Amino acid sequence: MFQSFMSLLSPSNGSNATWREDIARELLTSTSCNLVLVARRKDRLQSFAAEHSSGLRAVEVVSMDLAQEGAARELYNILAAADLAEKIDVLVLNAGAAISGSFVEADMDALTASMHLNMVSPMQLARLIGQDMKVRNQLEPVHAVRGFEQKGHIVVVSSIASASPGVPHVAVYAASKAFLTSLGCALHQELASAGVCVTVSMPGATATEFSSVLGEEAALIFRIPPMVSQSRQVAHETVLAMLRRDSEHIIGPINWLYTAVGPLLPDSVVRHVGELAFRPPSHAQELFARVVQLAMSPAAITA
Repeated sequence: MFQSFMSLLSPSNGSNATWREDIARELLTSTSCNLVLVARRKDRLQSFAAEHSSGLRAVEVVSMDLAQEGAARELYNILAAADLAEKIDVLVLNAGAAISGSFVEADMDALTASMHLNMVSPMQLARLIGQDMKVRNQLEPVHAVRGFEQKGHIVVVSSIASASPGVPHVAVYAASKAFLTSLGCALHQELASAGVCVTVSMPGATATEFSSVLGEEAALIFRIPPMVSQSRQVAHETVLAMLRRDSEHIIGPINWLYTAVGPLLPDSVVRHVGELAFRPPSHAQELFARVVQLAMSPAAITA
């Protein structure tokens, strides 16, 4: 059986090479998988592929911009033509792009492309390759990879932003991640009987190129070291959660606390906290005052 891991990271704004390579390295370390890496710019992964390919393991790179309509089907057709689509054991859906700032002033085409990249392409690839995994499991016995049963794994990389009832300043990004979290958790249960495990990984602020593309270097959350996870640690925890066959995994104790306490607070307070995190420090004092005021107001209880 040709075991292959597919990493889907092709943001139209060109970010996240660090995270893409870290999770690829983690899969190389933790499993016997070959790799099929997908990116908008093929040249960014060629050196990685050359470094990690060997006589025992192949690392292939496919160029595809998943922010474009129809890209997921085109990618699947390329894999099928190469006799790879039906042999994928681990599918990692971790493409992502965010547009920060005013929603009504954002470029409409850029917003639409981000929705294709964050939601439509991952959904379509999970559908296409998930079906192949299910059919294969009906025809073949379970096989083992380093001691754990592997009949098919889909990893959905979402975000802690998905746990918020909306995040102003990154409204479309947070909404798209909420979609991914809901989809992944539903598929974890729906595909379990078919032997396919779906795991949702929910990282928070992570030190990658994504932060500079989003403009998060100026955001408050990236100015507080305890709230920023290193890309390598996020990749490590994500793969471990997959191997444990978890339904979802929140990365970092502060993020876990956020998801535990958030539902106990009024939605308006949680939204202001989210906005505070994604705004520059120059806005922090004003927003923090509003959060405190809302939290202490009796009216906030019904917000």
